[in-house]
Amino acid sequence: NISENVYEKNALIYQKNEKFGLLSITGNIILEAKYDEIYSLGYKFYKRRVFLMNKDLMKVIKSEEEIEQEVESLCRWAAARAGVIVVAPILGQIALAANEIYLIKRIANVYDKKFDETASCAFVGALGGTFVGQSLATLIPFPPLQIPIGMAVTYAVGKAANAWIKDDMPDISEYADKYKNIFNKAKEDVKNIIPSLKNNPDKDKPLGDEDKKFKF
Repeated sequence: NISENVYEKNALIYQKNEKFGLLSITGNIILEAKYDEIYSLGYKFYKRRVFLMNKDLMKVIKSEEEIEQEVESLCRWAAARAGVIVVAPILGQIALAANEIYLIKRIANVYDKKFDETASCAFVGALGGTFVGQSLATLIPFPPLQIPIGMAVTYAVGKAANAWIKDDMPDISEYADKYKNIFNKAKEDVKNIIPSLKNNPDKDKPLGDEDKKFKF
């Protein structure tokens, strides 16, 4: 990691598919190759942000640490929202599923990736235990059990989706075991923060249209 008071002025312009991007001197991608040209380059790390200037662009690129923090915040928000959904009779399984898909969409936006609804629905379905968790959470009328299940499943979907999106969203049928393992681990890890999720200030705010029926 680069400390907040260090400036890094060296970078490499690289070309891929006739487009240009930017690499750090250690070989990490700072900017994906999607620009027609980059010139008069001025770039520096400052307070864990990268500032890049070119002909048409003056843009702040988030560091990996910032991205992970933002994704974690989204996962916690969606998990907290799930805790509200599972005990609200008028919401139910449709809202819980929508909450997960909108979480994936928001994570994709963090990475500036195009959201693929069909692939995202397939991804959630391939996790297997997701819908079991949804059913348990919404059909068992016992809040002390419903809330932790709904929160854990949703949080785990977000963590698995984060890994999937970072991998450029490959065909889930070929890598299902990898993401299921991440999903299952996250379900265990989140147990330690369930109490704090119940007090998340955004829990009453939907991530998207909770009435939308997605095709899984």
